Amino acid sequence: SHSVIVTAQISGNVNLTVQARVEPLAGCSPSDIPARSDTVVKSLLVRNEGYLQQKSHSAFICPSVDSDPSISWELELPQVNNLVEASAQLKFTVVADLFGPALENLDSLVLLPMGCGEQNLARLAPNLYVLRYIDASGQVNQQLRATALKNIQKGYQRQLTFQRSDGSFSAFGDSDESGSLWLTAAVLKILGEARSVIDVDQDLLQDGVKWITQRQLENGCFPIIGQVFHTDIEEEDGSTLTLSALVLANLASSGLVLPPALRTNAEFCLASAIGSTKPYTLALATLALARLDLRQKAEQALQSLLSLAVYSSDVVYWGTPDSSISHNIVTTSYAVLCLVEMETPQNLITAQKAVRWIATHRNENGGFISTQDTVVALEALSKYMTSLPQLNETELMVVVTGFREFLSKTFYINNNNRLIQQQLVTSDIPRRLTATVMGKGCASVQSVLKYHVLRPNPGSQLELQVSTAPV
Repeated sequence: SHSVIVTAQISGNVNLTVQARVEPLAGCSPSDIPARSDTVVKSLLVRNEGYLQQKSHSAFICPSVDSDPSISWELELPQVNNLVEASAQLKFTVVADLFGPALENLDSLVLLPMGCGEQNLARLAPNLYVLRYIDASGQVNQQLRATALKNIQKGYQRQLTFQRSDGSFSAFGDSDESGSLWLTAAVLKILGEARSVIDVDQDLLQDGVKWITQRQLENGCFPIIGQVFHTDIEEEDGSTLTLSALVLANLASSGLVLPPALRTNAEFCLASAIGSTKPYTLALATLALARLDLRQKAEQALQSLLSLAVYSSDVVYWGTPDSSISHNIVTTSYAVLCLVEMETPQNLITAQKAVRWIATHRNENGGFISTQDTVVALEALSKYMTSLPQLNETELMVVVTGFREFLSKTFYINNNNRLIQQQLVTSDIPRRLTATVMGKGCASVQSVLKYHVLRPNPGSQLELQVSTAPV
């Protein structure tokens, strides 16, 4: 045997070719041996050493309404002594569809196991919103539609395993001490909406409605029952107003039969949120009031919500200085749902500005920062896009500048290719990347910079505190 050390010079798929050859031996044996050879080719996946880093920038640009139809991004690489040589790669993508990246990466939007009821629901929901969008926008994509339908059907069947005998839902069904009020309302919303595309046992869902209704307090709000998986709705003063607004908004969105008393009592609970200075609570309450068709109070709540908006250039968002970006994405997405639900020309203009702010935080796969903000943002984007009239004409030119190897790259988008993602991939990383959109329509543009470093960034992404107790 013989060993050869092979060192790859580039990353990616590399073909390794091994050839064995028998040389002709004439005159050394009774019979001549002719030359023979055989070749084996194996493809090797070569990965860069070190730790992968990724930085994404996204924007949704509409030349006809933007004061500046250009966007510039600073692309910063780490110091040379920590950067793995030749590991940097930049991908620029453009498509004339706000949902484009999500349609291309349906199975990668939410990367979660399916071991409990909350995780399963989070994987199911994006499929429903994508399917709703492609149907409403008249897109013909049978393969994508079939994939989304299959995922919804499988998710529905699995979700039923987390329903308890009393009609409620929890993370592990009857194994838990009690049902979860938050999760039950979320399940009813998603499965109630899914009835438009798959067969759903409505009686099982109505059992969940009954379980929730029986737990409504005299003031129309709800207590915390079971696990609450999002700290956003846990309030320091012990109030359950935010939780109640979310539960009522989900119930109103389900399309299920709700007892008249639940709606009447809900009005008392939600009215107390109209003066709230918390954008998240106010957005949920406004959405619940609108979907329960309590229009007068919904209008009052919406005006309060608009007064809390943060305007910046051509975009608008909702949040507080101490809130995370993920939390602000969720809050702004609920605000978009309110604006679309209470549709007026001015509300749709504001919704567009909010949608463009949301789009700036999209990741490479079309999702966002966390599971929760991805689910809520996709719902908001699908509702907003389906509320708009279909574009009769798309004629765009997107000019990208900043590269050393060429002065610029131009993409052309029209009605025939507007749903197709066009890409530019290069290892020539500029310090600044500028994209300018011209013409009719809107374009979703994104840059994704990937590189490897020898040493990870200092600091931990996750801290765990473990305590033990005798059983």
